[in-house]
Amino acid sequence: MIKYILLALLLININLNASDIRLERYANTKTWLQDADSNADSAYNLGYTYDVKIKDKKQAIYWYKKAYSIDKKVEALNNLGAVYNDLKNYKEAIKWYKLGINVEDGYSAMGLALLYEENLKDYPTAIKYYKKAYSLGHIGAAYNLAMLYHTTLKEYPNAIIWYKKAHSLGHKSSAYNLAILYKKKLKDIPNAVKWYKKAIDLGDSKALDGLSLLLKDNNLTLATAYVIAGIGNGFTKKETLKYLRNDWKVDEETIKKAYKLQLKLDIPKHYKGGI
Repeated sequence: MIKYILLALLLININLNASDIRLERYANTKTWLQDADSNADSAYNLGYTYDVKIKDKKQAIYWYKKAYSIDKKVEALNNLGAVYNDLKNYKEAIKWYKLGINVEDGYSAMGLALLYEENLKDYPTAIKYYKKAYSLGHIGAAYNLAMLYHTTLKEYPNAIIWYKKAHSLGHKSSAYNLAILYKKKLKDIPNAVKWYKKAIDLGDSKALDGLSLLLKDNNLTLATAYVIAGIGNGFTKKETLKYLRNDWKVDEETIKKAYKLQLKLDIPKHYKGGI
């Protein structure tokens, strides 16, 4: 008798999802529904559709759990943690994130670190899981940990260590943030210049502005060269020259010298449109 009741409940659930007209707006959902009770990918895709597109967290949870029950689909663990986190059910979120960590999922470790930092304000535990995410290959974990040390905990030596780790993995914003730390917090101008240049090498246009402002008082021509090199990265030639002439009070001769100088700078991109 119990078997028949369970079967009836399962059929009711399938029929409810099959008749969910919200799914009709999205490609492939009809195909996924046909085998979602035995195919983990189909179940996961339905969960993702409900989660991200339809915003029905209850149905998202059902299908993510279904995907995990079929073949222990790892992606479902992180997503379940994220859904419960969105619902502010932190106990369940922690449970599913930890299941993901147990199978070496870096995204789950990252999600759990963010939960402890942003929602629970438990910074020691956040640090623990950022480090775990980093050990599992999540690039963003090193950067987030550096930011936590930098902006929240004011532990600058640790921030430097983790910004450098993030930079070594190619995280674009790490070099720029490290330059800011050296400039504003530690008043270490040589290292600020060094890291602005590294940020420029990664194509960070903000670093051109930061470096130019840092150099302005001691070497106006070089500072102006960096400003000119940034033409096209948010500001036109006309806007840039107006800024240099009106705000910085740079004379025409210095602007011409700076234009030629920036063509020789060891940077990824130069402005070649003339002055």
